[in-house]
Amino acid sequence: MKKMRIMVAIVIGTIVILLGSFCVAPAIRLNSFYNAELRVVSKFDNMNSNLFAAIPTPKGVVKIQQTSNGIISPSTEHGRYLKTDYQIFQTQPATIQDHYEKFFLTNGWNISVSYKNFYTYSQGTACVDIHFYGDNYSLSIWHDFWKQDFSPPDPRTGLLKFFEFGESTFAVCPP
Repeated sequence: MKKMRIMVAIVIGTIVILLGSFCVAPAIRLNSFYNAELRVVSKFDNMNSNLFAAIPTPKGVVKIQQTSNGIISPSTEHGRYLKTDYQIFQTQPATIQDHYEKFFLTNGWNISVSYKNFYTYSQGTACVDIHFYGDNYSLSIWHDFWKQDFSPPDPRTGLLKFFEFGESTFAVCPP
């Protein structure tokens, strides 16, 4: 009888250890991903800022605000965005769009999306959205999260989405 109890205890202990390792290993993998992701925030921010500095601002607009979000912001967005909002005055949205289209196409960019008041340009791993609304527009810059050599490896996005309640998104450029 005593041997049976010892055997049952060993089996139960083995099951607990195995189940624990199946639960702990993914958590460790995700924690490692999150830590690696935090270490690359400044690299994404630098790339976004450098691209922003290279894009000429059209005449007849005033910068309202500039924000960065993703990774460290309160979201489940993986990647970094630099968004700049402008107010349009002394010109028309079509003139501003022509300015950007000329700049991007002259410099080898592709138009990925062109729909009503929304445009996306891409080149390599860089992407720019321009969205017109009312008397304003926003210019958003990001770099494809998975195509950077410094981005952390995929921690199995299904597992990531499970822990982030299905809300995980990644900054990727449209095809």
